[in-house]
Amino acid sequence: MKYQESLEVWENFIHRENVSKSLADRIRSYLSEIHKNPVVDLPAFAREQLPRTLLKDITGHLYTSVLQKFGIFRHVDNGGLMVCICVCAHTTSANLSIKIW
Repeated sequence: MKYQESLEVWENFIHRENVSKSLADRIRSYLSEIHKNPVVDLPAFAREQLPRTLLKDITGHLYTSVLQKFGIFRHVDNGGLMVCICVCAHTTSANLSIKIW
């Protein structure tokens, strides 16, 4: 789904469900951030050819800065971020794909 279409769907949801202004602002902020800084997905051949330890390091490199932009992760050290990244390594959503290994 393209950004504008996604934004329209969310705006409809926000109005239909009478979402609070603060929550609506957080949703809009998140959508804007994901649009401005899309998450990089490794090509399939990388997942097929590289060992898991190297994929883990590449994944950490790609996603540490992304996670640090979210308030909940700002003060988490790199070790903690790597744990979060490893736990989420197989999570996929419409706009965020961290499916690496």
